[in-house]
Amino acid sequence: MSEEKIVPVLVVALRGESFSEDGANIVMSVKTRYSGVELKYSVPIECFRDLLVDVQRLEASKVSEPGKAEE
Repeated sequence: MSEEKIVPVLVVALRGESFSEDGANIVMSVKTRYSGVELKYSVPIECFRDLLVDVQRLEASKVSEPGKAEE
């Protein structure tokens, strides 16, 4: 069975629209490169905390890899 590589969709706009009524989620609007449609998502705040941790981890690994720091 062959594994297909999933190509990420390029996001060109990511905006925080509002908080949910209970304050546990942030309503986000997302626009992608090849679609004029703006989609809205309700994202739990905890997901943003996880995202920040992931970005910090990715930054740390980028700096620790030889030859990657110049990019």
